Amino acid sequence: MGNVIMKRSAFTSIVATTFLVVALTACGNNSSGTATSVQQKNADTTTTVAQDECAPGEACVVGDAGPGGGTVFYVATTLFACGARLTATCTYLEAAPSGWSIATATSKASGCATAGSATVDPRCVWSKNTTTLNAVVAQGIAIGTGYKNTLAIIKQDSLAGTAATASQAYRGGGKTDWYLPSKDELNQMYLNKLVLGGFGVAGYWSSFEQDASYAWAQGFNDGSKGISDVGGSLYVRPVRAF
Repeated sequence: MGNVIMKRSAFTSIVATTFLVVALTACGNNSSGTATSVQQKNADTTTTVAQDECAPGEACVVGDAGPGGGTVFYVATTLFACGARLTATCTYLEAAPSGWSIATATSKASGCATAGSATVDPRCVWSKNTTTLNAVVAQGIAIGTGYKNTLAIIKQDSLAGTAATASQAYRGGGKTDWYLPSKDELNQMYLNKLVLGGFGVAGYWSSFEQDASYAWAQGFNDGSKGISDVGGSLYVRPVRAF
């Protein structure tokens, strides 16, 4: 695939840059299509803006509050395959808000290298199995494949404190289908990071496994992409398709 190995230091040594941070208020599934309050912050000011919620039967746009209480960051022009077996079809992706790791019962995030806070994502190892390629290979790249990847990772390593188990344990909006994003899904998150907000500037894990020792990650200060060793701790933000 021509991937260039990027050591953990390539992500963790990135110098922070100033960017817009969107702090989402926690919310559940709301069928009324009403608006919720969102604070947008920069270094000098804080303003409050309205965030529309996706209502059943109505089209969503990037920035809307999703049914899982996250924020919509991807709208497909045509349906894409999604779900555990890629037999369902979806149109949207939403990302969990910053603070997701403490918002609901996510006990499997407690074993991460850093547990995360209301404003900072947790940092977790990709896997605690650093010698064996997944029996069901987690190599989906495309939009919609992250959930299948995540289940494959957990099938091999279901221990608490990994990127996949922490993501799948999240229950935002009462939904049980949150997962670690695929390569393409992670890149879409990066492209809309100002809409989503709350990201660390070091690397974020995807659910794509390069081999037994390395998985795909992306830096969120400049979009740099590469593989990092699965035993290293990078940031984690769950997503879900609907």
